[in-house]
Amino acid sequence: MSINAEKERWELSDAWHNKPASRKQLWAIHCVLRVNTLGSSITRKQASDLLAMANDREMKNYKT
Repeated sequence: MSINAEKERWELSDAWHNKPASRKQLWAIHCVLRVNTLGSSITRKQASDLLAMANDREMKNYKT
């Protein structure tokens, strides 16, 4: 992969992370964390991080 293609990939990734959270992400946050997400202005990256933390917490609870 050329340097320009790699740079372009990261720029697209940054653009994706800064967009508002998707409806699916907001619904998942609502279901898992029981947080009202109506009118929320969190980014896709923030939503992804919240869901990852919730998943990690749940997995620790299931370990024997």
